Amino acid sequence: MSIKMTRRSRRLLGGVAVLACTLAGGLTACGGGDETVEDSATAGEVTWWGWTPAEEVIANTYIETFNKEYPDIKVTFKQVGLADYDSVMRPALASDQGPDLYGIAPGVTFGQFAQFGIDLMPAMVELLGEDWKSKLLLTAADPLIDEAGALKAAPVGINFAGPVWINQDLFDQYGLEPPTNFDEWVEVCAAFKAQGQGCYVHGAQDAAFNRDVIQSISDTINPGLMAKALAGEEPWNQPDLVATFEAWKRMFDEGIMEEGALGVTHYPDAHNKFLAQDYAMIAMGQWYGQYAVESILIPAIEGAGVSNPEPFTVVPILFPAANDQATPGAMFGAADYGLAVNAKSKHQKAATTFALWLATSPNAQQVVANALNNVPALASIQIDWEAAGLVNLAVQQGPIEQMIETCKTTTEGRGMEHDPAVIDSLGQAASNVAAGNQTPEEALEWLQATLQG
Repeated sequence: MSIKMTRRSRRLLGGVAVLACTLAGGLTACGGGDETVEDSATAGEVTWWGWTPAEEVIANTYIETFNKEYPDIKVTFKQVGLADYDSVMRPALASDQGPDLYGIAPGVTFGQFAQFGIDLMPAMVELLGEDWKSKLLLTAADPLIDEAGALKAAPVGINFAGPVWINQDLFDQYGLEPPTNFDEWVEVCAAFKAQGQGCYVHGAQDAAFNRDVIQSISDTINPGLMAKALAGEEPWNQPDLVATFEAWKRMFDEGIMEEGALGVTHYPDAHNKFLAQDYAMIAMGQWYGQYAVESILIPAIEGAGVSNPEPFTVVPILFPAANDQATPGAMFGAADYGLAVNAKSKHQKAATTFALWLATSPNAQQVVANALNNVPALASIQIDWEAAGLVNLAVQQGPIEQMIETCKTTTEGRGMEHDPAVIDSLGQAASNVAAGNQTPEEALEWLQATLQG
């Protein structure tokens, strides 16, 4: 895609290169004949490890755009699965052989791996000014700042959970309307299955995605309640959360969930089944907008095991209302990830150049926006819908645009910052209710006793 550079963009990028030279103390000054490839803000080879972007074509697009401005810095992206991230990154960062750049997110990965990164705060202040955070969306940066006030990762964008994504082509093929409540959802799934078509796919083996669905259900009943319970500000054993778990159980009992869902992972199992069009619906966050982009969708379908892949129209809908008193759901989330620069890197300057370029350059953030994987961190950036290359612009732009505008004003968190034990306990309770081993009331009493005493 072609994006014009403004004079301000060039100034920002120039500032990135200069700041990268001095950000990590003790390195040789940039410029002149004393500069070496190993110690350069404008040349060298940089490795970037991360679980996201989930589709490597997105990372490669970032890198290709970067190389139009920094042709002498080679960036190599290595995708590390989220399930393996801890076991892979911990020894790598503790050694001298780790990546130059690595992704960290609010919560667990930040707590584990922020310590290995340099402080990017001075660079951000220099590039964007003392009020740099005001130029970002609400929750982009704060979760990536440690207790000492150091910015340990450059925020790339934000992500939100809450919607359900549908295959609009399948709905049109079978003459069905997307559900707005659970009664309609049960009817839609019955209609799909009567035609031999899978309806809704979910990887209920994964506690994190069960949490997203349960929080989505809860937000249709009492917006923000579950976020407060996760933070210990509200008790678990209360009527609206009982109703939430009753609706969760209903998904298994009345045919919304497929049989065997408790043994399915959300990534890659459910994700691949949706991309293969075996199922018409999946609960994924705003990040799933990337599959509205044809150049991203086609290789993803092929990666799901489909030969001769054909694009289809994915569209977000609000999470259906759980009961007669509920309303279709809200959005919740925060910073998705930031790029940290390894303090042990031998290419710190080049790595810093790329991290700050991706986070602060309008040119870079436009590419982030158009990929629809993240809502870009810079508040001033808007999606160029023509350049994004959607499968069906007329059908997809409106719902996706509305969803993203909602994200930009949402302050409810996704719970990523909480102790993993909280999410694990919630996941155990969700599994027990789904399997019929506990009633909703019993599960919530157990959660209350386990998490709040």
